[in-house]
Amino acid sequence: MAMQTMNPRLLLALIPVFIGLGAGAQLFRRWLQARRPKTYDRLAAELGFATVEPEPGEPIPELRAAMLRIAGDHEGFRVQIFENSTDYIEEDQPLETQTTLALSRQGWVLPRFTVEPLTGAVDLRRRIEGKRGVFFKKDEQFGLRWYVNGPDPDAIRACLFPAATTLLRDSKPIYLDSRGDCLLVFISEKLLSAKQTHQLLGRAIALANALTPVT
Repeated sequence: MAMQTMNPRLLLALIPVFIGLGAGAQLFRRWLQARRPKTYDRLAAELGFATVEPEPGEPIPELRAAMLRIAGDHEGFRVQIFENSTDYIEEDQPLETQTTLALSRQGWVLPRFTVEPLTGAVDLRRRIEGKRGVFFKKDEQFGLRWYVNGPDPDAIRACLFPAATTLLRDSKPIYLDSRGDCLLVFISEKLLSAKQTHQLLGRAIALANALTPVT
């Protein structure tokens, strides 16, 4: 049976609908963008942080783009909350907007490492790159769900095992990126609400406290 073509009149009638949907989506994005300052005002009030004017810059080395929104001290850590701070993108591709937390403290030194959920895409990427990652022989269940990579496997194991791996083993997806003197924590490519950011901060503090620093 030959495939029936769409009635031209019906197609013409649907064009305004498609245009309206596109315009509605654009208006919704603008509405969300307009609400972002209120999100950070609420967070700053809840946490006792200071709001920061959103000026692009590079406050943390190696971030391709970062917009600091609020910052303050929380449970012994200096916490900075960024927007548009992902550098996990391909060259010349659009920047994914996400909420990223940066935690640091005086004299805190960590080995450099990344931790991410071991998805099919991540597994394919590491195979193509020829990277095994850091293997945790004493916690094989952790290794089945998470991919850890970094230049010093022994130091990374000493830092993460057993407290941090225990917290991560059965947790929801989260991304950690240690820059040595700063730990970045985020949920990939997601711009979070005030409530979600507050929840992520709780998880980030717990994980930061579970790490064993180099010094």
